[in-house]
Amino acid sequence: MLTEFAILPGLDNRKMSKSYGNCIYLSDSEETLRKKVGSMFTDPEKIRKNDPGHPDQCPVQAYHAAYDAEGAAEAAPACEAGTLGCVAHKRQVADQSKAGGRHPRRGGAAGKGENRRDHGNGLAGDETQVRDVGGQWGGNEAFLA
Repeated sequence: MLTEFAILPGLDNRKMSKSYGNCIYLSDSEETLRKKVGSMFTDPEKIRKNDPGHPDQCPVQAYHAAYDAEGAAEAAPACEAGTLGCVAHKRQVADQSKAGGRHPRRGGAAGKGENRRDHGNGLAGDETQVRDVGGQWGGNEAFLA
């Protein structure tokens, strides 16, 4: 599947990995999500709020674009101009990722490699397998493929 956001960086701007401890999980609570987004790596050249930023190098901007393209398009010029601080931008991303439906109702679909009935639009057929976020079959952090 080709998407605009095939890979999102981890919280520390490295590859997202459980072993690095820099992941945001589908099962994370809103409080945990806010803490993780609040601790995200940002533009190292933007020291103060009024310093000009580089949103193309900032993982916070990448997450913002993934969850709210219009909001990210508005935030980028403000970041570049130095009118949007990193803390405020992180708050916007945390709010949008929860409001944007990033955390679907998990129900019983988080099992390891189990088959689940598709209650969606019927495009996947009668049953679908559960895939974890990393693209492997099985796992605890799952979504319907």
